[in-house]
Amino acid sequence: MPDAKVSLEGYSRYDFEEGLFQEQAFLLAMRSDCVGYGIGAKWISGDYLEATGGEEEDDWTVWVQLWLLAFPNSQLNLGQ
Repeated sequence: MPDAKVSLEGYSRYDFEEGLFQEQAFLLAMRSDCVGYGIGAKWISGDYLEATGGEEEDDWTVWVQLWLLAFPNSQLNLGQ
């Protein structure tokens, strides 16, 4: 719902052959009259990273996002 004051978005990637989740991400967004802001988190499985030549440990990313509703394509992302 585009005009909702609070929304939760997310996705998951699952490998049916291996039977494991590879990646998951979620964003909790809130909108006031003129500003939108949110906090998000992303997780990538260490098993998936190891299979693609990376680290063995899970990779976690957390970020804060801020944007002006008058300019929906302008976003300020903070975090890693």
